[in-house]
Amino acid sequence: MRFEWILDAQYLYSMSAIARIGGTNRYIIYCLVRTVTQNDSGEILISGSPYLIAQPTAYIHKKPDIAYIKEYEKYVEKGLVDEDGNLYV
Repeated sequence: MRFEWILDAQYLYSMSAIARIGGTNRYIIYCLVRTVTQNDSGEILISGSPYLIAQPTAYIHKKPDIAYIKEYEKYVEKGLVDEDGNLYV
């Protein structure tokens, strides 16, 4: 599945200003879906126009602890962890 944004050029400047803010940004994007098509290879293409792009004032990290444990187990399986439990970088 692929999502293609249909943008109006007059709004690109404000988005580039937001992009220059340092740090990791999280956005909430509301959009109008224009078209949904499927090509011969089975890939689905969705085209949409953004209505509202907002940056939330608060964000709650909801990744459960078990996800970190499973992620660490994958690193061990791949041999990316030394004897002290540190990741090879």
